[in-house]
Amino acid sequence: MSVRSNQELLDAYVEAFNAHDAERLASMHTEFGKVVNAVTSPLKEGRKQIADFYAGIFAGWPDCRWENPHSFGLDGLMCMEWTFTGSSASHPNTSVKMWDCGVFTLENGKVAEVRFYIDTGTIAKQWEAQGIVK
Repeated sequence: MSVRSNQELLDAYVEAFNAHDAERLASMHTEFGKVVNAVTSPLKEGRKQIADFYAGIFAGWPDCRWENPHSFGLDGLMCMEWTFTGSSASHPNTSVKMWDCGVFTLENGKVAEVRFYIDTGTIAKQWEAQGIVK
């Protein structure tokens, strides 16, 4: 696949995330695709677990969005960073904003694996400044 085709896949991935469409996100993965995220380990494998992973994010962050995505890559490997914004379900009146990154391994127009690197420290600092946590 060309870098352009891979970019189009990532653009569609962002669109599906912002639509909170867990099933569509899962369908963009290979049958045995993987999502690796140290925050929500263990890894998620297969479309069912991936759909459940995203459904959990959307339940916990009902207004979350990925904004300003930037990506680059070569052949079947793409890196994308974005700004995550949203309010958690437990603190609906308090929005957070942080940078995140994902490294995507792509095969035949599908995501075979994505490794997310999440800036949870920024959430903690923002919640502390807002008096939510100490």
